[in-house]
Amino acid sequence: MKIISLFTTMAALMAFIGCKPKANTSHVSFVIGNNDIHQLTSANESQIPERIRKASVLIATVYKSGNSQKVKFGSGTLIGGNRVISNHHVFAVPDETGKATSEVLPQACSSTKILFGFDQTKNEPEDTVECQEGSLKTDFHGDLAVLTLKREPIINVEPLTITTNDVANSNDPLFVVHYPNIDSHQSFGSGIGTSLPQASITVNDCSVINTFENIRWQDPTINLSMRHTCDLLDGSSGSALVSQKTGEIVGVNWGGVEIKKSNGQSETVNAATRPGYVNAFLNNSHDDYFERILSQASNQSYSAFTNENQDSNDIGGCGSLAGGSHHPFGGVLFLLLGLLLPTITLAPLTTSKNK
Repeated sequence: MKIISLFTTMAALMAFIGCKPKANTSHVSFVIGNNDIHQLTSANESQIPERIRKASVLIATVYKSGNSQKVKFGSGTLIGGNRVISNHHVFAVPDETGKATSEVLPQACSSTKILFGFDQTKNEPEDTVECQEGSLKTDFHGDLAVLTLKREPIINVEPLTITTNDVANSNDPLFVVHYPNIDSHQSFGSGIGTSLPQASITVNDCSVINTFENIRWQDPTINLSMRHTCDLLDGSSGSALVSQKTGEIVGVNWGGVEIKKSNGQSETVNAATRPGYVNAFLNNSHDDYFERILSQASNQSYSAFTNENQDSNDIGGCGSLAGGSHHPFGGVLFLLLGLLLPTITLAPLTTSKNK
């Protein structure tokens, strides 16, 4: 009888464990349903206020990888103090599987250029500004980065402000101006020495749903984030969620999350760091914020897992979730933090070439 009771108890325990939902936090962002990403052109630029278009930038860093030079790029936004807000993983050293580590590239900032006004309406950026040496600051938990420009842009650009709200209002319409890695949206006019994406916009079906469930996620970045429906792709990393009502930044995009439950239900969303944490990061109080959020989380935990079939982090080697209602842009890639940052191999430094 004791053996049967023990077996029953263990079976019940295993059933409970087996029913835990799993979550993928991904280096791939998702196109959810119809593809609402459109290249910014003279025909649609009126959909986005000029001040938001001008403040949304492309960030490119040239770095050495083996015997080759590569360009790592992502998106960002000009904020007060002549600074640009983006993601940590835009500047991070990847591990052997391509996941972002807490370490930043040695060339980050010193070989980083910020491109203003690089869109299809122009042959080249309106201005390219370097990063002020030593100004780059990043945070691994919230996947945030901020840098100071070496000089003020020569164009008339107004920095965007960040809402003082802790989280964005659910269902409020949003804008995203970003630089996703789409071949047809690229140009050689960047001045970086290779083809880079020009600006795209996401306007339709773009709003915050709410924060993620208040539990102890295996990836704590989820605890600091909001889920939303705005279409993103590789290269959208670091772009801002901007309120269509106020023109304020209400989040910083970092990736996508797929939650699968044992009952067969699933949810796929994109994710952005919540504005309360962004402000805390900029004010150097993010450690306290992080501890407070975790202390409020339920002890229940969802596990995160990594797909074994990971694609290369070379440009064009990855994409969004394939199948279902999600738009396929290449192979599936599930990792633990942020968007997969596209990289481009330039001329080899020696006669041999490592990818």
